[in-house]
Amino acid sequence: MSDLRFVRAAIPAADLNGENTLPAWNKAAFPAKFSSELDEDDALFLNYGGVVCCHPYREQDQYGEELHEKQHLWAVLENEHLRAVFAPENGGKLWSLLDKHTGRDLLFANPVERPRNLAIRNAWTSGGVEWNCGYLGHHPHTCDTMFTARLQDENGQPVLRMYEYERVRNVIYQMDFSLPDGSPVLYCRMRIHNPNDTVIPMYWWSNMAVPEVPGARVVIPAHATYTNISSTVIKVDIPVPDYSGIKVQMPETAGSFDVTYPTNTPVSIDYFWKLDETERPFTCQLDAQGYGLFQASTARLKGRKLFVWGQGPGGARWQEFLSGNGCSGRYVEIQAGLARSQYESLPMPPHTSWEWLEVYGAMNADPAKVHGAWDDAIAEVSARIDAIASPAALAARLKATRPLAKTPAAEMIVYGSGWGALENARRAAAGLAAMEPHLDLGTPGEEQGMWSALLTDGCLPEADPALPPVSWMAQPEWTEKLLTASEKAPNWLVSCQIGGACIAAGNPAEAALWFERSHTERPNAWALYGISCCMRMQGDADAAIDWALQAHALAPQHPGLALHAVTLLHRAGRSEELLALEAGLAEAIRALPRVRLFTAYACVRTGDLARAEAILWENGGLIIPDMQEGETSITGLWMDLEEAKAARSGVPFDRETAEPPHIFDFRMFTPKKA
Repeated sequence: MSDLRFVRAAIPAADLNGENTLPAWNKAAFPAKFSSELDEDDALFLNYGGVVCCHPYREQDQYGEELHEKQHLWAVLENEHLRAVFAPENGGKLWSLLDKHTGRDLLFANPVERPRNLAIRNAWTSGGVEWNCGYLGHHPHTCDTMFTARLQDENGQPVLRMYEYERVRNVIYQMDFSLPDGSPVLYCRMRIHNPNDTVIPMYWWSNMAVPEVPGARVVIPAHATYTNISSTVIKVDIPVPDYSGIKVQMPETAGSFDVTYPTNTPVSIDYFWKLDETERPFTCQLDAQGYGLFQASTARLKGRKLFVWGQGPGGARWQEFLSGNGCSGRYVEIQAGLARSQYESLPMPPHTSWEWLEVYGAMNADPAKVHGAWDDAIAEVSARIDAIASPAALAARLKATRPLAKTPAAEMIVYGSGWGALENARRAAAGLAAMEPHLDLGTPGEEQGMWSALLTDGCLPEADPALPPVSWMAQPEWTEKLLTASEKAPNWLVSCQIGGACIAAGNPAEAALWFERSHTERPNAWALYGISCCMRMQGDADAAIDWALQAHALAPQHPGLALHAVTLLHRAGRSEELLALEAGLAEAIRALPRVRLFTAYACVRTGDLARAEAILWENGGLIIPDMQEGETSITGLWMDLEEAKAARSGVPFDRETAEPPHIFDFRMFTPKKA
């Protein structure tokens, strides 16, 4: 019997501790621009839909390292074949998918909740299936609570619904999950609605973490793959060098290794498969016995990807870093997206809904075929999926469930953010229809308060400039209202908000003028921080530092402003000034891991190797909880320190052959030594 229940249960977790009160202007979006060496028929929308930063979202970067038992809400959807456990408070992630016949989890279900800096807003957790909507990166709501509701289909089967409003694209995305009686697959019905009058760039990737299993093979209906070599996108169907000079290839090309076996790849890398147009889209990872997770979809979800951390020491450290409680954290990501790669978005027409169906389940395929010739593997997996969920059956179910997808839920379990409710209020004031009226978007909350006032009164309420603004806005319709308010009732907060919107729009020079105006209207550290960010964006490092130091002086107890100044001084190599600033910081700010890191760097550069070593090894080894994916700053600190010690002792030191201690080795692109 199919069942949906909601339970509260504890998991070892690090506290998220809310959001940074500074806006995210200082964190550039990844990546900058990609070049291409593709064929004329590849037709990727490279670089379309990029954003400057994640503004108006603020970063979730306040988490620490310590784990403790933390209660979470879980949605459990179950029938006689599968048990699916969802995490509404972690972006709706499918945390676990248990095959009840084998007792094996088809996903890598992380035993802990360990936030790390891999997402658009920083915090992200590994494992499970993550649903990414909006723009490139792990989505803004990955560590947020989703609107969560319960409803039933026409047969009385339970349906789990989760949804949210995405502020950058100004869209609603909705996910309806069902596991009917007797079904061997979990049905995931996805819907994105563009309520705007304009074409918008749209991005979606479903990211599945599966356990890394030696001898397991990823099977997808493709004969070529796109990958990124030094920000250049290439198509791999003959051997080419990867990051480390090791050749990669699709199966059955002599002289290299087969990338469809994830454990063959020595370093971290993405492979985006160019699916054969005549094949139905699917992906799976199957072990030596032909067992594992498969995912298939209707045609709209045409992209597929493999991400591996690689077999090098840095990849191993990263996966361990993302987990805990003795778990190695080793996993492989197989993914599915709207576009062929994650270097692009697709143009979504105005007033349009895109819908598709995904299915997830266990596969038992013929291992001789799975691990034999590539075309035989594709044919075997495709036939097995067709027997469970044929393309025609999925298309028919997608169509048949459309009325239910637009039906209000019977019961709301938990509410998400108030931003969708605010947008509907703005639309109502403008005489526009509500977004997705079948969805309960709740009511505006405290973060939306100033914007509700702007909507009704035409101005922002007076605010204390000593306190950071409680929220920000970048949507053009709201910027127009701010501009009107600046003429009618100017104040420092209006000007500062317009400056932030200009940064998000890619106009740092104009933004700086608005921030200067804000600071003139009433001195405030947030505008000075904004000017510093604008100077950095325009390449003036010295000016960025000067403004950062002024901002810190105006609000010396704010940890984010202090860290911003310390970071810029570190990047500029101004070590004596950094150490002088650090000496005057409040003790709690001096203890921040990144302040400790940059202080140690400054000590190495100024010759105080003893202090640098003491910082590096304090408490068994310095840990930077918000180490960003690809970052090797702690590895570099160890290298710099050891090189300086060797130079002082008159002995040689080779950075290429040096082997950092495991705790400090985050080099994703360095292969394991033979």
